[in-house]
Amino acid sequence: MQGKILGAGAIRGDDGKRYSFKLEEVKNLNGKSEEQLVGAVVDFEIENDEAKAIFITQSALLAGVNLDFANFDMKAINGSFISSDDINAVKFRAILGIVCGIFSVIPFVGWLFSIAGIVFMILAILSVCKLTQDKKLLIFYIASAVLLFFGALGVAYTYTALFFALAFGTIAGGVMFMFILGVLFIIAGLVLKFFYYKMLANVTNEPFFIYAFIALVVASLLQIPQNALFWLGYLVAIVAVVLEIIAWLKFKEIKAPEKGLEANMQ
Repeated sequence: MQGKILGAGAIRGDDGKRYSFKLEEVKNLNGKSEEQLVGAVVDFEIENDEAKAIFITQSALLAGVNLDFANFDMKAINGSFISSDDINAVKFRAILGIVCGIFSVIPFVGWLFSIAGIVFMILAILSVCKLTQDKKLLIFYIASAVLLFFGALGVAYTYTALFFALAFGTIAGGVMFMFILGVLFIIAGLVLKFFYYKMLANVTNEPFFIYAFIALVVASLLQIPQNALFWLGYLVAIVAVVLEIIAWLKFKEIKAPEKGLEANMQ
C-alpha cells in the first residue's frame, strides 16, 4: 500500500483510510525525527489497521513532485509545495524565500529574486497563519516591510540631496522633513518587525527568531552612513540571516499564539 505520513503516528493510505504506525516500523528512517517525516510518501503493509514494514519512498520536501521532466506534474507541485500546510513545506518555502532574498543583491536580475523571495515568504507565512488561525503574523510582515521600504527611501533622499548640495551648492526642498519622516517610518517598521519575530518565536516555540531580530537591529544601527563600523554591519546582517535560517530549520511545532501575547499586540 502507498500512502503519506500526516503526522505523529498517522498515515493516510491511497485507499483514503488512516492507519496508525510506530516509528520503529520505518525501515529506512536514517536518523530522521517523527516531525521530519510529515508529508513523506511511504510504502507499507497493513496488519490490524496498523501500518507495518514502512519504507520511505519519497522525502517530505519532494513529496508530490514528479522528477521525470518528460512528464512534469505541475498539478502535483501545486498540491504539495504551494498549498500544503505541513511543517516541512512551510520550512521549505521560508528557506527559499530567504535564499532568494540573498540573491536579490545581484545586479540587473536581483529584483526578480527579490520578488520571488517575497512570494515564497508570504506563502510560508500564510500557512503559519492558517495553522494558527491568526492573520496578525502576515499583517506584521507586510506592514513592517512597507514601512521599512519607504523609510529607507526617505533617508536615501536626504543623503542624495546633501550630496548634491555639497557638489553643486543647491539643495532640494523638504530635506529635513523627509529625513524625519524616513526615520519615523524605520522606527515604526522595526517595532512591527519585532512583533513579527516575537509572534513567530511564540507560535513555533523557537527563540532563534528573537536572536535573528536582535542581530537585524544591530546590523541596521551599524549600517548608518558615516558610521566607522559601517562594514561590520554587513557581517552582522549575514549573522542575522544565518540565525533566521536556523530558526526555520529548528522548530518542530506550530501552535496558536498565547493569549497574553495577543493581548500585548492589540
